[in-house]
Amino acid sequence: MSSDSEKSKASTLTSKRSKTLYQITLLIIAVFVLSGVATYFIYSSSQNRLINKSRDKLLQMDVNSISSFSSYSIDFLTYLGQDKLKGLDSQSLLAAAGEGKLTAGQEYLNDTLKKMVDSGFLGLKTAAIVLSQSAQNPQTLVIAASNGDLVYKGKVPDYLTRAVKNGKGYLWAKNGVPELGATGLSLIVTKETELNGTGLKVALITVKPMAADIAAIDRFVNPKKSEGSRNLALLIVISVAAMSLLTFVFLAYLIRKRITRPIDELSALSQEVMDGNLDVEIPVRNGEEFAGLKLAFRTMVRNFNVMLSIPLAEESASKMGELVEEEKLAKPAGGRLARKQAKKGFASKRSRTLYYITTFLVVIFLISGSVNFLVFNHWQNNLIDKSVDKMIQQVSGQFTGMSVFVRDTLDPIVTEKLAENAIPNLTIQQQAKYVLDKKAYEYQAFYIQFSKDIVARGLMGLEKLMVVLAGFGVPKGAMVIVSDDTSLIYNWPVPNYLVNAMKKGTSYLYFEKGIPTLGLKGEQVITIKTFRTLGLYHAYLGVIPMHKEIAEMRSFYSREKRDLYVTLIPVVIGTLIVLVLLTFLALSFLIRRRITRPANELSAAAEQIMDGSLDVEIPIREGEELESLKHLFREMVESFRILITKATS
Repeated sequence: MSSDSEKSKASTLTSKRSKTLYQITLLIIAVFVLSGVATYFIYSSSQNRLINKSRDKLLQMDVNSISSFSSYSIDFLTYLGQDKLKGLDSQSLLAAAGEGKLTAGQEYLNDTLKKMVDSGFLGLKTAAIVLSQSAQNPQTLVIAASNGDLVYKGKVPDYLTRAVKNGKGYLWAKNGVPELGATGLSLIVTKETELNGTGLKVALITVKPMAADIAAIDRFVNPKKSEGSRNLALLIVISVAAMSLLTFVFLAYLIRKRITRPIDELSALSQEVMDGNLDVEIPVRNGEEFAGLKLAFRTMVRNFNVMLSIPLAEESASKMGELVEEEKLAKPAGGRLARKQAKKGFASKRSRTLYYITTFLVVIFLISGSVNFLVFNHWQNNLIDKSVDKMIQQVSGQFTGMSVFVRDTLDPIVTEKLAENAIPNLTIQQQAKYVLDKKAYEYQAFYIQFSKDIVARGLMGLEKLMVVLAGFGVPKGAMVIVSDDTSLIYNWPVPNYLVNAMKKGTSYLYFEKGIPTLGLKGEQVITIKTFRTLGLYHAYLGVIPMHKEIAEMRSFYSREKRDLYVTLIPVVIGTLIVLVLLTFLALSFLIRRRITRPANELSAAAEQIMDGSLDVEIPIREGEELESLKHLFREMVESFRILITKATS
């Protein structure tokens, strides 16, 4: 029925692969990429927010420690110098200021403040004691400072005076306090206090440059941001790649089954018809994309078969019309969809492929979103754990700083104070003898009371504070010689893990389930600062219950995560709905343009032929899905036209 060149052309067109697969795949990949970019920015923003909150929390802990430590230190130092501060009142201070001289109490305060700053305690730059403005004192007056040149001459800014008056514990100064000799970003701690034994109310002002502290926190935070962004980007890329691969495989199967295979079947049947076989069987499957078109082809071929067996054209046209009506009203073998199409005509109304792809897209989005959510939640939990570790390290560092300050700065002052009261300091050998004999001594008693005061005041949240001596010659290898809990002194069997930590210079030990030997439950941290003297290990140990702090930290993160997800989930769902809707509209246009419209055109042409018109025009657009089939259909109609012309003549 057709020439070899026509068959070759039709075969070439039939063998072309489905461009729709690539177009739909590219469209969906573009949607995946857009959703991945949106997800990245949403998650990245939330992650950075959480990290920044973590940074603020760590910084706030640092601020609170500086405030409480500096306040306690001044109280303790003024307690040690009570006898030197006697007689110190506002009148004597104003009189001394008028003469430009210092009282004995002021000299003591200057000396202790200088020692405190010079020791590097808390990293303070300046410490000053200020007599606030009153009826007797017309202006705020610096009466003591770590820098003696500031006494009487240092001008206290009005904002600091107001902060003291309003009870504001601390404030930030971007450019420091030049009036007190501090520049750069600084933390200013203000506290109104009473000088021990004088009844004189003064304001303590300590200034600490915070650039180094913030840089240290940022060294912890910034890598987390970079790592989080990198991991998140990698997760999105892997997610998009996996979704794209699955989509391509799914679409390849779906389009081959619902589009390519039916087209190939129709093309093959068209070839058979053109080869002269009009008794071909055209299978119509339930729910098939081209069920209507196949019915139209089947009816058309059957009618032509009848026509070619009838010699007269008029009878052929009449018989063709009867067969068309019978075919439309009969129950087709293709199932419910085929029967509906037979009743309504052979044109394809809606593409089920569109709904299959959209449903698949929604499922992929939900699975990908769930996986991304779980992974991101895991990263956030990991960030929480690392932040808790950082918090413990920070507490340990603060305890170390306090221990060094006590040993290097306070101890000499205490020794001098006790010597004035005829309580001599003992050598290591003398202390060792008392330890071996398990006897108490006066120097030890002072530090026991000192430990009790620190714990009672709640400094750093310490539950227990002790000094442990370990090394060769110490009974059982180690022994508690000072503690707020006197029942531990000489009696508590120091665990080997503590002795090993002292010898290794370990700064802290974390106990998630408590310390049974001390009767403590819950999360606990033992902070350790070890000094080595004459072959002995002399360590300050602080036991800090961390369950409250860790619970607060986790609660803080839980609130942040809850608030984040309250915002994030609606945004993600809204984004998903918008993307799916846009994709549905784009797919609807693409499938209608490349599949449904060409199928309807072929069905309409087949109906026209069945109505007796062989002069149909079949538009063929380059690149459309049914291009090859249209070429074959056109050749088949031309062949029919020739045959019918011969038959009727």
